[in-house]
Amino acid sequence: MKIENGVLLEVTNEDIIDGRFNFPEGVTSIGDSAFSWCNSLKQIEIPEGVTSIGDKAFFRCINLTEIEIPEGVRSIGDNAFYGCSSVTQIHIPEGVTSIGDNAFYGCSSLTRIEIPEGVASIGDSAFYCCHNLKQIKYGNRVLELPNNVQNILLNKYGLIV
Repeated sequence: MKIENGVLLEVTNEDIIDGRFNFPEGVTSIGDSAFSWCNSLKQIEIPEGVTSIGDKAFFRCINLTEIEIPEGVRSIGDNAFYGCSSVTQIHIPEGVTSIGDNAFYGCSSLTRIEIPEGVASIGDSAFYCCHNLKQIKYGNRVLELPNNVQNILLNKYGLIV
């Protein structure tokens, strides 16, 4: 594990115990590629105090099934959860204002996602190749998706299929 100035920079499979990672005190940001390719990671509970999730932070963590994002997170970087093919649900908390390009690209087990109305920016292909996505809760709207939806584009004004 490597941390500098509150930024978690690198985590290896050896830092993960029983599928979980215990964050040390003082982490305020998850750096670019910090957990990339950590195949032993199954659950992640990001602690209060973390304000950003960097680009490729959880890139191809293929066994990650559960993600807890706290209220304090403001941004989710490009490719942050790209290829996390075992994740089934994601709740993006109030306070997040931007979701980067390809942020959840290839999360093929994702069936449900909640996005607050305060999200002002959703990047290109943020939910591309989420073939099993059945429901998007966007603010107060719940959008049920038909079984044959292949690719999802979402902007701050609603859903485009």
